[in-house]
Amino acid sequence: MPDTSKLEKLNRELEKSEKKLWKAINDEKALQHQLKQLTRKERTHRLCTRGGMLEREKPEPP
Repeated sequence: MPDTSKLEKLNRELEKSEKKLWKAINDEKALQHQLKQLTRKERTHRLCTRGGMLEREKPEPP
């Protein structure tokens, strides 16, 4: 009888640990996605800014 309760306790701990692991994995994926979005926005902003500077210095002929 005591072995059964010990086994159940270990199974609960295992399940809890697996849930924590999956949560950590999903959090990491979300952070990687967020980093990718921010990097993309930063690049777009930089390119638009440089393009604007170029147009200001050398406008297209009419």
